[in-house]
Amino acid sequence: MTTYQSAINDLRARLDEKNIAHYWADTDLLNWLIQGCTDIARRSETLIEYNTTLNAVAGLADYNLPADCLRVHRIEFIPQSTVNPPLVYPLQLSTMYEMDQLWGSMQYLQSVYPSWAVIRGTPGNPLNRASGVLVFKVYPVPSQNGAWNLFYYAMPNPAAQLSDNLAVSAGYENLPVLYAEHVALRADRDPRWQESKALYEQDLLAMIEMTRRLHDQSRQISWAGTGTGFSGGYSSYDGTGGW
Repeated sequence: MTTYQSAINDLRARLDEKNIAHYWADTDLLNWLIQGCTDIARRSETLIEYNTTLNAVAGLADYNLPADCLRVHRIEFIPQSTVNPPLVYPLQLSTMYEMDQLWGSMQYLQSVYPSWAVIRGTPGNPLNRASGVLVFKVYPVPSQNGAWNLFYYAMPNPAAQLSDNLAVSAGYENLPVLYAEHVALRADRDPRWQESKALYEQDLLAMIEMTRRLHDQSRQISWAGTGTGFSGGYSSYDGTGGW
């Protein structure tokens, strides 16, 4: 993996500061690299997190998502009563208005297994208000304890250190450097910033295109109905997710 310090060394070479007195401080370059990683994570949604640390509590409908959550991909419920092997119940993600047609005035109806989830709030915690926390609300409310499996797109650590690994997918370590390069050149009123910015946008779009799916196979599932709980002939499913 590439550290922020290694990326700064590469960035200084691009800015013609490799063998001369440094014009930009390490703190400036580090901040721009972090901004670049943040822009890449937000636009490409490639920092994928799988979190299994959140407990499901009987009778509790609302749960705070991790602070670094940008957008949710999938939520699964594992009841405490099934641990070997665990049964996994995926929840359908919906909106409050759509759910109004289902739960009516009984948002806190309890059942053994929840089936739907609604995401509300804002990523992060702007203005230090509770409403600025991303929350997911489940329905029906679980009547038993268990655990949540969270699959979500994360933001990089805004307080990264020089020794930390660059918060970007492997193979795309040049992107934060290109971002920081064009910001530094623009701050220096160097017209080359436009070329650097164009290269950044070009490579970022290529990354987004290549990482929509993490495999190159057909998005179909076929089964013969034996040994999988299904019966009958062959069927197929054309999935669309990037996971």
